[in-house]
Amino acid sequence: NDLRLLQQKPWEKIKIFIDYTYLDSQVNTVDKKMIDFAKKVTEQTVKMYTNLLKIQKSSSKILKIEEDCGPIKLNQMNKDVYTNGIEADIMIIPIFDTAAEALTEASASACMISPNNYRPIAGLMQFNPKNFDINMQNSFEYYTMLVLHEINHILAFNDSLFDYYIDPN
Repeated sequence: NDLRLLQQKPWEKIKIFIDYTYLDSQVNTVDKKMIDFAKKVTEQTVKMYTNLLKIQKSSSKILKIEEDCGPIKLNQMNKDVYTNGIEADIMIIPIFDTAAEALTEASASACMISPNNYRPIAGLMQFNPKNFDINMQNSFEYYTMLVLHEINHILAFNDSLFDYYIDPN
């Protein structure tokens, strides 16, 4: 076979599922305007990723989550995620971390890794509500770039993922 490993399968746009279940439940502790703004920015950023990033799909097109994602319990996620599964390559759970350290603006990391190909299949993205200023100048652009940065941590740039990097030699 003359094909290299990465030439053997077609490349397709990544499918990112955003689970807002927990974020929506925070309406009693976080300003609804902040929640809505976080959703808008996250949607915009995921569209950017979908248009830019192609991956080789795993054998299954259905992603089924079977464990908690950091502090988020299964029953705090979208029910389809853990019952029927969803058609996605990765799930991202955005939340507001009301206990975040004062200087923290946001953080993110993968919380589940596929046992088949060692790719992240779920990640948690946390905003600090104390530092989330939706009224600052250029806030939409600023937070779009922040979410882009945080999703990079979920997808690849996180020291918890380094052990899963594969050197075929």
